[in-house]
Amino acid sequence: MSYLRPVPLGATVRVATEVLHCGRSFGLVHVTVSLPNGKPVLVGRVTGGAA
Repeated sequence: MSYLRPVPLGATVRVATEVLHCGRSFGLVHVTVSLPNGKPVLVGRVTGGAA
């Protein structure tokens, strides 16, 4: 995570993802979580490998 803010209890959030790399051995996804007003509360990248 490169950015993290508190979210009000009971708030609805929007999760947006973008695949940055999809290879044979691993993948990389950019994740943004925002409040309804568009203010981001989490920005990060997720890496996953083949099992």
